[in-house]
Amino acid sequence: MSPTIIVKHIPRNRMSEILDLICQLNKEIPRITLKKRLTNMLKQNFKCIGAYKGKQLVGVAGYWVGFRFWCGKYIDIDNFIVDETYRSKGIGKILLQEIYKIAKKEQCEIAILDTYTQNHRSHKFYFAEDFKIVGFHFCKKL
Repeated sequence: MSPTIIVKHIPRNRMSEILDLICQLNKEIPRITLKKRLTNMLKQNFKCIGAYKGKQLVGVAGYWVGFRFWCGKYIDIDNFIVDETYRSKGIGKILLQEIYKIAKKEQCEIAILDTYTQNHRSHKFYFAEDFKIVGFHFCKKL
């Protein structure tokens, strides 16, 4: 793949650059709603790395670091997206390798994530990365 993919943290003041990719994954949610949610997520210490091909952002992996009784310190991978036109080119694997480095630096015991039940392509990817399904994430609209 040329030019080389460069992965780096996206600074808070440039975080709105991820919205085009976020919209690809959340097509039914208005962009303005996603932008407001991002603002609130940043207040909760949401961080994000980006995969760049030249100056173009082609993939993102958001994350949070926290603690839970069942697993100890964890990195929660959130909003992991590769641009539709760049999928199956190794960018997801590159992003995950960087997330693993962050998790190791943060001394996390486990990496966790959610994926939509209908997103079968992502399931195949995460299984190939040795993720296991250990529970269900239940939701109730309020």
